[in-house]
Amino acid sequence: MTTQRAPRKAPRPVRGAPALLAVDVGNSETGIGVFQEDGLVLSWRLRTQQRTPDEALLVLRQLLAPEAVDLARLPSVLCSVVPSVTSELAHGLTRLTGVPTLVVGPKTVPSMPVRLDHPSSVGPDRLANAIAARELYGAPAVVVDLGTATNFDVVGPHGDFLGGAIAPGLSSSADELFRRAARLRPVDLVHPERAIGRSTEEALQAGIVLGHAGMVDALVTRILQELGVAATVIATGGLSPLLGEEASTIDHVDPSLTLKGLRIIHSLLVSPASASVSSPPPARERVPAAAPRAAREREPAPRERAPREPAPRERAPRDHAPRERAPRDHSPRERAPREPAPPPAPPARDAGDDEAARRKRRGRRGGRRARR
Repeated sequence: MTTQRAPRKAPRPVRGAPALLAVDVGNSETGIGVFQEDGLVLSWRLRTQQRTPDEALLVLRQLLAPEAVDLARLPSVLCSVVPSVTSELAHGLTRLTGVPTLVVGPKTVPSMPVRLDHPSSVGPDRLANAIAARELYGAPAVVVDLGTATNFDVVGPHGDFLGGAIAPGLSSSADELFRRAARLRPVDLVHPERAIGRSTEEALQAGIVLGHAGMVDALVTRILQELGVAATVIATGGLSPLLGEEASTIDHVDPSLTLKGLRIIHSLLVSPASASVSSPPPARERVPAAAPRAAREREPAPRERAPREPAPRERAPRDHAPRERAPRDHSPRERAPREPAPPPAPPARDAGDDEAARRKRRGRRGGRRARR
């Protein structure tokens, strides 16, 4: 099993201090983080795969045992978009800490109104991103989650989840290209030096990385135009450090935004009074591209509409006087006598029938005379 460990962040974990274990299960990678005093002190990224509860328990224990974290009664929160992994991992977390794990879903985030046709269909990772963007960076905001799929999550001016867009991810698109093209070999996804590649490898890197960054800029620009107001754009996910430097519409790069959203959800549900929000990092100073900047300058200012006061309806007074009903006539009704039906008319006879009957009678008479 290969494990990619993210760089450690100061301060180091303090032994005996209250902590929270957050786990984000994605389609490709699983993010694990430990929070102390609202700060992320430990983080790992593992390859997502189906494990038994015993295997999940052993992996988590190997990661956390060397650190200064007390596993007994350690609260944990889980967010998963892979149903086949959710129950086993939740069971392993419960056995590791001795307390039930909070599994995030649409019903566990009551403070985030979801403006979708089917609110129960929204992924828990998108809710975690939306609530982290709202609490850490303010509303409105757009979160670009760069993973197996590239998700665009939009938080409205009032802090509600408006929806977004879902596009194929950078790695998924590249893998499908290499699988279908016989003469193209996989390349490392790194920052291209130029847009005009001088070799097949440079051309692939420019097309895949810069092309995906252009798609991100185009969709973010369209989302901001439909939103009608300026919004903060945050990139997160495993590929956010790569794409964040190439996409000109991104303001912040926060690879651990989903884990931070899980911490906020746990704080709001378990101890709302003690839930605190850390200040966001400063925005990056970068020169946006010409097209996105022009698009932002053309953003229409929001119209201020005066609230409409509904006019009171004038209703006519009701007449509660008793209604006068006409007296009913209970005398027996006189029925007219029925006329007898006329007898049926005799069937019409044909002249040929009369002649045949006369011949038949003659024949009978002749027979009687012969017998006499």
